[in-house]
Amino acid sequence: MSGAHYNPAVTLGVLLSGRSKIELIPACIYWVVQLLASFAAPLVAWYASGAAAGPAIGAGYSQGQAFVCEFVWSFFLVSVVLNVATTKSQEGNSFFGHAIGFAVAAGAVAFGPST
Repeated sequence: MSGAHYNPAVTLGVLLSGRSKIELIPACIYWVVQLLASFAAPLVAWYASGAAAGPAIGAGYSQGQAFVCEFVWSFFLVSVVLNVATTKSQEGNSFFGHAIGFAVAAGAVAFGPST
């Protein structure tokens, strides 16, 4: 139903693209749910494993480096989503899931250690 809006940056990118794929009110609802999920996920991980979990900067990286990594990866992900899942020329395609999945995997490999 949501069009796989799991990431607030993707929701913002789709909203700002002007392609009428999402309106402001549903985008705000998605952001609230995404924010709540970001707090619930470490709690579920803690409950399941007994170990504390949460966001952290990787060893040997500064806050600035982590910010740049997150910014670049978010830009890359939003660009992929906008180019494969929201354009009229790609409407009805069957590859957008693969493209987005590989973008997420590439971000995890490239920037995972930093954040």
